[in-house]
Amino acid sequence: MKKENKIKSFFKRHKKGIYITAGIIGGSVLCFFGIKCYLKQPTLEKFLKESSLSLLKEKRNEIHTEYLKYTKNDEYRNSLWNLLPILDKEISKREWDGKIPSGPAYHREHGYNLYKPD
Repeated sequence: MKKENKIKSFFKRHKKGIYITAGIIGGSVLCFFGIKCYLKQPTLEKFLKESSLSLLKEKRNEIHTEYLKYTKNDEYRNSLWNLLPILDKEISKREWDGKIPSGPAYHREHGYNLYKPD
């Protein structure tokens, strides 16, 4: 038998197995590169962690103005509305970092900051 006939007969006999093996290898390679590319894309958590306070405030204002002017798609507006509290929470956390909140300084009958339970 010629070498070409041996190869053809091998592929004819094992066609199904070869296709399955090629599909598994191809799918694995696609999954690997897909996950690798997906991890390179910025996520909200990564953005919040790496950005500065001024950039967060700027993005929050941009999202707020986009929310106010955009009226075509309600789903998009809802997604913008859901982003605002996340940004507000991160901005507040950074602005209050290390500070202890205190109430207003009211002068009461016996001195400042003597709150009466109502």
